[in-house]
Amino acid sequence: MLPSGAAIDYIPSQYLCEFIKKRGFDGVVYRSSVSEGINLALFDPAQATRGAVALYTVSRVSVEVAVASAA
Repeated sequence: MLPSGAAIDYIPSQYLCEFIKKRGFDGVVYRSSVSEGINLALFDPAQATRGAVALYTVSRVSVEVAVASAA
C-alpha cells in the first residue's frame, strides 16, 4: 500500500491478516511499501519473546525529491 492511499485500500490486507490470525498464527512479516525494510505485525504482543537486541545510531537521513516535468 502507498502511504497516501485511502483507508479503503487497506481492507484486503486487513481481511487477510484476520484470516491468518484465525488460523492460529501469531503474526505476519511483510515487505515495507515505502522502503527496502520489512515489517512485523504481532496479533498478541504479550505472546512475543525477546531475543538478541542491537542498538543502532542513525547519523544521517537523506531525502531526495524529483520534480516531474510538465508534459
